[in-house]
Amino acid sequence: MNNSQVSSRYEQNTEQVYGFAWKVLINVLIIFPWSFVLLLSWLVNKWQLMFRPVGAAFWWCVDYFDRRLPSSVEWGLWVISQVSLILHVVTIGINLGVIWIMWDNGHHASPIFVIAFYGFCHLCTAATMFKELDMREAGDTYFADVLMLFQRCLDVLFYDIQMVASVVHSNRMLEGMTQVMFKGYEEARVALSALLFTMPCCIIIGIEYGIFMGGKLRKDVLNLDILTSYHDQLYAAVCFSVINSLEKMFRLSIVDPWMHEKNDGFPLLYVRSHAARLPGSVVRDWLVRCKVALAASQGRLVLKELYSHYSQQVKDTSLSLSDPHKAYLLRKAVHYFNTRLLYKANIDNYPTHKPIIQELIADDIAPGAQLSAMLPDILDDASSLTTLSLAGNGLDDSAVRGVMLALAENVDVQLQHLDLSGNQMLPAGAAAVATVLSTNHSIYSLRLAGCPVRDEGAAALAEALKKNISLYKLDLSNCQVGPEGALALADALKVNPVLSSLDVSNTRIGSVGCEALCKALKVAGSSGLKELNLSHLPLDDRAAAAVAALLASSRVLERLLMTHSNITDAGAQLICNALQSNGTLQFIDVSDSNCMDSSWQKLLNHVVKGKPKA
Repeated sequence: MNNSQVSSRYEQNTEQVYGFAWKVLINVLIIFPWSFVLLLSWLVNKWQLMFRPVGAAFWWCVDYFDRRLPSSVEWGLWVISQVSLILHVVTIGINLGVIWIMWDNGHHASPIFVIAFYGFCHLCTAATMFKELDMREAGDTYFADVLMLFQRCLDVLFYDIQMVASVVHSNRMLEGMTQVMFKGYEEARVALSALLFTMPCCIIIGIEYGIFMGGKLRKDVLNLDILTSYHDQLYAAVCFSVINSLEKMFRLSIVDPWMHEKNDGFPLLYVRSHAARLPGSVVRDWLVRCKVALAASQGRLVLKELYSHYSQQVKDTSLSLSDPHKAYLLRKAVHYFNTRLLYKANIDNYPTHKPIIQELIADDIAPGAQLSAMLPDILDDASSLTTLSLAGNGLDDSAVRGVMLALAENVDVQLQHLDLSGNQMLPAGAAAVATVLSTNHSIYSLRLAGCPVRDEGAAALAEALKKNISLYKLDLSNCQVGPEGALALADALKVNPVLSSLDVSNTRIGSVGCEALCKALKVAGSSGLKELNLSHLPLDDRAAAAVAALLASSRVLERLLMTHSNITDAGAQLICNALQSNGTLQFIDVSDSNCMDSSWQKLLNHVVKGKPKA
């Protein structure tokens, strides 16, 4: 065997040894702590399910008093959180301080175990952050990844220092709380510290103190000598560890069922996110931002702009608030600014300096299943609300049904504008809207643009229009409504004298539907329709003839839009002739019609403007 073969085999053996050592290091530093956290999360979740009724009762009481005494509840929760934090920090400090005492007294095994548990707790938190925020989803782990893990260890150390500082100065900087809002690592740090450090310390120091060998855990506190007595020092450490463990287990147990669904698996220690409510500093910052926005816009609250303040860049992806936290912040704002009169014990003493949410704009906030399900509960207290916009959120029939039911049951809400456009509302959802619309006497603007309600949904809305006496504007553009839906709407227009604006653009009603609508408006002498949008429809000269007949007899219609049609010059001539006897139309738009000469648009406008108005 020559030297080159020996060298090659040596290099291969070396690579195998280094590769094996590297895999062991990765497993020890990352894989094992991460797997342990997963197991711990599963156990915590099972524990939470056992005590779910306790959590439901606790948070029900919190919400009950939050509606009536929001300031008192906020201060109460703040005091509880500060006491919990102080207890956590003091316990860690005492347990770490006892290490030197035990070492000086010749007991070396116990301090080593305490330090090992503290280090492992630290490593588990750092590994969780690294796994969720930094580790690549595929591929090998490199030396740079290990360096990132050590950086996360420093982050955890910073959280420990921050928690100590927050005991002295509780108004923490929001910049230091961004991680909490998305993954809750600081809350996870407290949970892991209680489970992996404080509870083991109870056992280790308890053994050292001797409570498992005939010792007593109850002493006269006034006679303690924690400065010189070794046993009294151990006694104080055991007591703080027990109290802190009991308090943290209580926190782990009182899961908020409103934010934490029963069947959501075992999210990683979601004492820190779904099960736990947001930190008080974040909630206070949210309410301040809402108050400033309401004051600047005279009662208009745009959620997307406010939610955008709470975002974080992770792995080249911008993360926003979790779905339950969006819902919690929204409900907090509604409770704080729009508390229902029912919950005001004394209206004369109720503070009036707070602005009121009159227009709630919740467009494009990307709600998940939980926020969609929570909307009815949120709207249950939305008194004084006049405008509600939920456009572009992809709400399904169930979510829409819940929203409409909440609006119907809340007698304090006199909603005037409702925008549900851009949602996944099918005929069943449209039927829910129609049910409320048939008895509601405050809504005068309804937008369902882009919702696939189809003919069945349009028919349900048409039946509601026969009973409704308040709706002035209805937008059914791009709703997949066909001729049958147009016929149903036409029948409703014959008996509805209130509706003044109807938009059926970009639908499937075609010339047949257009003709039905025009004939209905012509027959119904009491119709109050002033604006009709028939744009983006494949209308032919037959539809143009129906429109011309309507214009010749209408004394109400003021705006007519028929862009992007198939009407020819002959149809345009019919419309132009009808305008000679029409004195009410103020605007007409037939632009972008492929089969019509472009000069007709200018001519029709000239005829409209040149005619004396009735």
